Amino acid sequence: MTPVAYPQAFHPIWTTDKRYVVLWGGGGSGKSNFISRHLVVRAATEKDNRYIVFRKHYRQLRESVFAECCRRVNELGLGNHFVFMLSPMQIVCKTTGSVILFMGLDNQEKVKSTARVSTVWFEEATEFSEDDFWQIDKELSKAETKYPKRYFLSFNPISQQNWVYGAFFAETAERAEFHANALRIKTTYRDNPYLSADAAEFFERAKTLRPRFYAVYGNGEWGTPEDLVVGPLPEVDRIPDAAKLVCYGLDFGFNDPCALVAIYRDDGVYYVKELLYRTQLTVGALADVMKEMQVEQYVPIYFDSSRPEMAAGLRAAGYLAQKANKSVAAGLDALKSHKEAGRLFTLGANVNLNKELAVYAWRKDRDGHILEEPEDGYDHGVDALRYGLFTHLKYSGYGSGLTF
Repeated sequence: MTPVAYPQAFHPIWTTDKRYVVLWGGGGSGKSNFISRHLVVRAATEKDNRYIVFRKHYRQLRESVFAECCRRVNELGLGNHFVFMLSPMQIVCKTTGSVILFMGLDNQEKVKSTARVSTVWFEEATEFSEDDFWQIDKELSKAETKYPKRYFLSFNPISQQNWVYGAFFAETAERAEFHANALRIKTTYRDNPYLSADAAEFFERAKTLRPRFYAVYGNGEWGTPEDLVVGPLPEVDRIPDAAKLVCYGLDFGFNDPCALVAIYRDDGVYYVKELLYRTQLTVGALADVMKEMQVEQYVPIYFDSSRPEMAAGLRAAGYLAQKANKSVAAGLDALKSHKEAGRLFTLGANVNLNKELAVYAWRKDRDGHILEEPEDGYDHGVDALRYGLFTHLKYSGYGSGLTF
């Protein structure tokens, strides 16, 4: 096995006897990198052990935590000792018989049928509900194993309103015994000696350009709701069967993500589904991806009119691309009005859009006073939603009953 040096902040994990290990803080701090290495090292050295890596939705696994663990195997020089499988998704150590399983909560029955599991990892723990967590904890507590039980949670602290804050950080008498069995480690990009210079420079720039984003994703501070523009939307697990697709919203990007959302309507209530959030897409590549995703060509796509060449390319590919109404203030008021009226919902699987909404904040002046202007930069999914919903409301007249 190739020797690996771990950031100092993570060293206590190797010796702790705590049941819950909570790794939280900013982006770029190496949380996911460390836990994936930790699991691979243990799988290579512990005989017949089993570990589960959870994401909220199964489709999130392959390009995130599964890919992370595969990279760690190769970086550690253990490629000849492991087998990678996609169906079922797992990584098996041939020399020890230990298995790293990858599961989404789309199938609770698989969770209930799991045996001999000692360790689980909740990646992006704030995406799970409290019921999700305790149900898994209950089921896996029944598993018989000769190894100590260990639960890893990793996340960015997007909001104090999230259940993770109440469970692991709110200082109450009821939680005292529970907290005593939890190891909490906060890290930021400054704790990661292996972070690239470009990534570190990005966070440093964000200090002044995107203070709210920096506070959560740079400095690892818990998000608070008072300066949010829209705030988190209520989540649902699926689009209702009766809902009709009314439009798409598209925010073009290349170095920044290109964001595409689908918007559905059912009896005056709107539901948004994140379809695409990806960088480095030319207009040809974007059209190809949209074709693969079966984006409907007869449904209007309201887009950012500052990129006419992209819109022309989509029209040439047969899509009904139309200029969006880009009024920022009125568009944001429409999102807020529909949210407050209980008429706008997001899918829990909308990972990038939901993260943006949780930190999308008003700018502040030097004295900390809130300005009537949102922070720019981490708003690609929000812009796509605003373009789609607000333009649809203006053209259709459905928004006439709300104030925005």
